[in-house]
Amino acid sequence: MLKLTFMPGLDGTGISFEPLRRFLPHNIAATVIRYPSDRLLSFADTVDCAFEQIAGEQDIIVAESFSGPVAIALLGSGRVKAKGVLLCATFARLPKRFAFLNMNALPLEFGFRAPFQNLLLRYFIGNAKKRQSLESMQERIAEIVPVKTIVHRIRLLSSLDVRPWLPHLKMPCWYIRPTRDRLLPAKVATDFVQAIPHLVIKEIPTSHFVLQSEPAVSAAVIEEFMKIIPCG
Repeated sequence: MLKLTFMPGLDGTGISFEPLRRFLPHNIAATVIRYPSDRLLSFADTVDCAFEQIAGEQDIIVAESFSGPVAIALLGSGRVKAKGVLLCATFARLPKRFAFLNMNALPLEFGFRAPFQNLLLRYFIGNAKKRQSLESMQERIAEIVPVKTIVHRIRLLSSLDVRPWLPHLKMPCWYIRPTRDRLLPAKVATDFVQAIPHLVIKEIPTSHFVLQSEPAVSAAVIEEFMKIIPCG
């Protein structure tokens, strides 16, 4: 049986993978990479942090949102080997319209405190039932990850560009694109399409938080991907 390595979104805790893992077969071995919540790591340090938790050659890496560039850097540089990689709602570089995130004077912290955080979730998710489930997760995450850590990671993303590593992803590579993503525009997938000829895009009609809002559908995509990866 193939092993999955999950690389988390902005919170870095892996909590957001819980809904998804309930829909995956129980006999699938899985490891969750985590980033420290009490330290403000540079991007290079974040890559090193993930590398230290990954032992040997991997079967399948599932990298969500924030961890997409981390996985691309690890795999593209050859520091980590994998039989396949599944990228979810992520990017190789953010569009220019996100450049404002790097402005230190911008009080991003307010957006991650109640009631503003709930307003943002309402906008980005829309569906009330799915939003309620995600809000519950966010409350747990907020107890572990300080707002300053989340904001620091957002500022890191605004200046990242890992496109040079994309052509080095020779392993099977799928990209899960949520078609109702109000956070990342559809064009972020263009960098992947242009650089990875064998890329397969799987679209799911939901919000940016695709693995959380559509865990059953996402799990089905992962199982479909696993079928094309040779065991052993």
